[in-house]
Amino acid sequence: MADLKLVKHFMVADPVRAHSWQTVAHVRQQMLVNQFSYIPYEHPSGSWRLIPDYSVAAYLRASDDLGDALAKTVGEVVPNQMLKTESAVLIPANAPVNALLKAPTEVRPWLVVEGKEQVLRGILTAFDLL
Repeated sequence: MADLKLVKHFMVADPVRAHSWQTVAHVRQQMLVNQFSYIPYEHPSGSWRLIPDYSVAAYLRASDDLGDALAKTVGEVVPNQMLKTESAVLIPANAPVNALLKAPTEVRPWLVVEGKEQVLRGILTAFDLL
């Protein structure tokens, strides 16, 4: 493991993500099946955000019609804050992992992006570094 020092050595490549056209039911299912606490979402503004599991739970529990809430798309419920997202910390694949662990800012995962377009290439959590 001594030679494994960069984010790209530990990240999960091509992570599952939420798309605006997907239903909340689909995102919920992906979170449950994969035991995700967060799922990346590319906001219509072009910025990467994270959808936390507790936000999905709060959105569903606040609804009077669970079936209707599950049938809505992410693009319908995120812009009006019905489903809250959190900012994401973006890092390059060639970043040293030791720098990330010296000053952890949050318990959220890091999103590994590439280029000015911030193309999502991977996701990294503290668990991946254990």
